[in-house]
Amino acid sequence: MKIALKVIGVLVVIISLCIGGLGVFRSFRDAKDAKEYQEIVSESRKQLDEYRQQSEQMEDGYEKESLLEIIKAGEKAIIDIPSPGTFTFIGVLMVVLTLVVLLSGVFLFVSNPKMANILLVLAVLVSIIAIVISPNIDGGVSGGVSNRKLGIIVGAAATLSALFPFLLARKKN
Repeated sequence: MKIALKVIGVLVVIISLCIGGLGVFRSFRDAKDAKEYQEIVSESRKQLDEYRQQSEQMEDGYEKESLLEIIKAGEKAIIDIPSPGTFTFIGVLMVVLTLVVLLSGVFLFVSNPKMANILLVLAVLVSIIAIVISPNIDGGVSGGVSNRKLGIIVGAAATLSALFPFLLARKKN
């Protein structure tokens, strides 16, 4: 039974390392994209403010109505996204989860019940924090799955990886 748990645990750790690495890459890429996006949004807001000032100076008519429609469409198009620092913090949490996966791989072969408990609790807590603070923007900032779903996937993988050393440590005692 112990050998089967170790073999399955190693496979889960390898897959979880890949998932965690992709989560780290995606979070830091979203931070970079968020910074660029915020610059574009600030320029767009300035342009919309200029249009508002122009519309206030215009007389009622077709031109003013079309300008007001452009302003409304522009306001709908601008979505507020969290700061790049939020995505960077999520990336740091993903790094922590990936390190938990790596340590889980080590503690598959070194029996330490106390450390196995710490890894499992750490994986669960960091996963919950990553899920809660991740923005739920459809498709994320740079496309694909939303950051919250990514946090769930990486967190589940890390928790599953930390579960195997915990089970092996319990089997030995």
